[in-house]
Amino acid sequence: MPPAGILLEVLLLLVAYAGFTVWWLWPLPLGWRTHSAYFGAEYGPSVADFYLIVWALAWNAHALTVLPYRPFHANIL
Repeated sequence: MPPAGILLEVLLLLVAYAGFTVWWLWPLPLGWRTHSAYFGAEYGPSVADFYLIVWALAWNAHALTVLPYRPFHANIL
């Protein structure tokens, strides 16, 4: 197990990068629950593309938080 100083440093870097990301993309965090890139099949990508992208992003978030050493073991097919 790494020393506590290393873990604290990694945690501080993670918080700093997350804070910087929110600051850099500031208008986006306000509407992420109610807005998406999907506007309907007549205006852009099909519904299947939208749900595939959302599923892939959700799986990556799940895999990185639950099993970070197995990111490519997706529950598809």
